[in-house]
Amino acid sequence: MPRKRNKRLKSKIKKSITLFNSVIFLFSISVGFLIVCISGSVQESKFKASKDGVLEHSAIRLADAFEIYNQKRFSK
Repeated sequence: MPRKRNKRLKSKIKKSITLFNSVIFLFSISVGFLIVCISGSVQESKFKASKDGVLEHSAIRLADAFEIYNQKRFSK
């Protein structure tokens, strides 16, 4: 009699461990997905900021070039 109870107990423990492992696996996958999404959005915002900075720098250089051109043109 005790052997049957031990076998049942062992099978219940194995099932609960398997269930626990699958829950941990799914949780780790979801956390990994969240980390990838968050890092992607951070990189995208950094790229936007650098792109805006480049555009701003180009606009300043273009304005300086027009100013120099106008100075040379009207100084004649």
